[in-house]
Amino acid sequence: MPYSASDITMRKCSHFRKEIPTSLLLFAAIALPWTAYGDVVTVFDTEASFQQTGLVVSTETFDEFPVGSVRGTETARLDGIIYTSDQPGNRWIAGIHTHQVPPQYISPPNDFGTTQIGTDTLTFGDGEFTDAIGFYILTAGLETSYNITVTTTDGQTFLEPLVFDPNPSFRGFIAPEGISSVAVTNAFPQSEINYSFDNVSRGQIVAAPVPEPCTFLLLAGGLAGMFILRRKARNKTAHTFFQRTTVLRS
Repeated sequence: MPYSASDITMRKCSHFRKEIPTSLLLFAAIALPWTAYGDVVTVFDTEASFQQTGLVVSTETFDEFPVGSVRGTETARLDGIIYTSDQPGNRWIAGIHTHQVPPQYISPPNDFGTTQIGTDTLTFGDGEFTDAIGFYILTAGLETSYNITVTTTDGQTFLEPLVFDPNPSFRGFIAPEGISSVAVTNAFPQSEINYSFDNVSRGQIVAAPVPEPCTFLLLAGGLAGMFILRRKARNKTAHTFFQRTTVLRS
């Protein structure tokens, strides 16, 4: 007997429903090993409250270096933190002493800054992040006017303005999903006076999670299973269509 187009469509839909459980299993194999990151960043404006979170594992005071010593050009790495300036040839100096008003530093004798004004970015290594980072910003003026941009591991950004804040100003940031970078830049053109860091505290620095070998096996198995099911379905459909065509012709 002849078959209408609707009959063939219904058979395809039925086969599609059979593939849904396999697709769900494949999705679970891909999704489970990965961490879902949010965009929540907690801000602290005092060093004491930041330290009390219990996440801080290290504080760099820069006081172990000789005053005025150069620790790097454009990039310096201290205590697991990479300091990068966007100004070509900019030198990172411990005990730079750019400040003209007290306090010149939080923990004597050193602060840590650059010779040229620009945007400074703190990172933690390729593919690495921390859940906590905090520091003082000291400027050569009576007030602090800078913007701090925190980027989380999922690429989202959080802006913390320091507009006419007291000098020095402390800011601490905590993000359970992980902080990949922190950038400090001038808030206004008229605030383009040099600044430096002191008492930079951080949490654990860890690498971003990657799928375990078994995950790749599950993924490969899921893809292979879907391929086999689709191929069988196509062969079955082609065979059925051939049989129906033969019957109709006969």
